[in-house]
Amino acid sequence: MLTKNEVIDLIEHNKTSYYQIVKYRYKDLFAYVKTLKGQSLAEQLYNYCYPGDYKCLTCGTDKVKFQEFTTGYKKYCSHKCVVNSTVVKQGQQTFFSDTKRVKTKVNKTKKTIKKRFGVSTWWHTAEGKKQIDEHNKKIKAKFPMEVNGRSRKQYTAAARHQTNLTYQKYKHILDPDNKRSRDYVLDHIYSIFDGFTNNIPVDVICHYTNLKLIHKTSNSSKNCRSDKTTEQLYEDYLEASSS
Repeated sequence: MLTKNEVIDLIEHNKTSYYQIVKYRYKDLFAYVKTLKGQSLAEQLYNYCYPGDYKCLTCGTDKVKFQEFTTGYKKYCSHKCVVNSTVVKQGQQTFFSDTKRVKTKVNKTKKTIKKRFGVSTWWHTAEGKKQIDEHNKKIKAKFPMEVNGRSRKQYTAAARHQTNLTYQKYKHILDPDNKRSRDYVLDHIYSIFDGFTNNIPVDVICHYTNLKLIHKTSNSSKNCRSDKTTEQLYEDYLEASSS
């Protein structure tokens, strides 16, 4: 069975495919971690590599949410516990939690801008308007609203529909433990956004080799980033299609 350091190294180099590798190549490890605490394989592997009693730093409950293997568990169980944490109680508040300091800083900035440019907000200055216009032009060029006669909205809708069909067909691979819910969602490793921008066919973007189940917080932080290249996307698709 793999050691803890070997598991960490495996996940480090196979972030998008370690589930299949562990399940089919290291069956003894897969069977063992299934006996550990955790609703997902990532959480069970985390508890195998970093065993411990993870509790909320404020109330002490063990109902802290697991995020992903690289970040582990949250420090607090709820926003209420964050607000009531020891740090805040001791008065060591962050800048943005001190509204008086924020207002003072904003007012000072407005006065400085008005003194220099004659207006209270930077984006009302000639220089500000010019920079905003240039930025908007770059955004439109980088994020097109239409590619080959198909809008981004149409492409996204088609991709969502095809993703659900793929999930139903390959659920035994993508979600063998039936974890898909509000907390665990299907992620496109090569993002739908990049698929639209680079004119990738929908059936390639939504192929099961480009899908994985991850926690919603990981999906939010990933946003529209792709975790594989276009070449890797097509290689995985063609390899699976030919087998």
